[in-house]
Amino acid sequence: MRRWGRTVRWGATLLLMLHLDACSRIGLPAALLLGACAGPAGSGLPVSTEAYADVQTYEQHSARLQHFELPVGRLAYVDEGQGPVVVLVHGIPTSSWMYRKVTAQLVEDGYRVIAPDLLGLGSSSREADELLTVEAQAEHLAALLVDHLSLENWIHVVHDFGGPITWELMEDPRCSIRRLVILDTFAFDRGWQPELNGVTKVAMELGMSGAFDDAFYALAIRGMVAQAEVATDFMLRGYCAPMVAGGDAAYRCLYYASNELLLELPRYQETLRAYRGRDVHLVWGRHDEFLSATDQLEQFAELLEVPSDRIEIVEDASHLVADEAPEAVVRAVVDR
Repeated sequence: MRRWGRTVRWGATLLLMLHLDACSRIGLPAALLLGACAGPAGSGLPVSTEAYADVQTYEQHSARLQHFELPVGRLAYVDEGQGPVVVLVHGIPTSSWMYRKVTAQLVEDGYRVIAPDLLGLGSSSREADELLTVEAQAEHLAALLVDHLSLENWIHVVHDFGGPITWELMEDPRCSIRRLVILDTFAFDRGWQPELNGVTKVAMELGMSGAFDDAFYALAIRGMVAQAEVATDFMLRGYCAPMVAGGDAAYRCLYYASNELLLELPRYQETLRAYRGRDVHLVWGRHDEFLSATDQLEQFAELLEVPSDRIEIVEDASHLVADEAPEAVVRAVVDR
């Protein structure tokens, strides 16, 4: 029933996109319809203005990024602050901007933050599909973190598809991660529902077409938060702007590889097993419908032998836990 329900929702998304197109033809703004489709309301708890204040616009964020020229393209990345190094790796359909609140707090707390935009996403260059795979992204990160920045013994935070990219990175003996902070990602079959089939592909292709790609990504992001109040126009623009500017290719490349990644999960689990009993923290949104807190998180905790005091399930958060509960991510990083 759960898998069927997700397929039905993707079918509904397809119908929504067709309806959006019809609305645009008769002059009705897409934002009017999207405002009525705000996604799960979650707990409905009020959002603290101070806690969830937007740190900077996407344009301001992008203008502050550093750039590293790979042989195959250009990586944009945050490099701010001084002190112990924290690397923040995003997934899809996001960018380093997702960590803007976490970055600001960590810099204030005396950390140096490195947050790359994966190749093809955020402000990094748009390249051919073969350069955007999970394996290739791990190679690009190693080139940035080890070859270019000469980092050693850093704290590493992962989210979403940043997880499998990191599991690949961890197989590189040059990479030395001293603390691993895992947010809403996957390394197990149970609790991960990519739902990649004909219906979802048609819905995504239609949604990512130029006719209404902005509306598609806004709808997707709204479905990734539990607190509807967090999904402000400001916040949605920060996620949607880099995606409609060519980020769809990397999104397709990574998401459409989901079925192949299922075959790699046993290898990733063996890679992670080497970190058993080491310094690992888990932070998860209770209402994440994509990556279950009761399945994925529990399997991570068991495989890595993570003690209960290093596990935090955020009750009023969903998939974008770094946006809804940045303080929880910061706690996991700075925990002594």
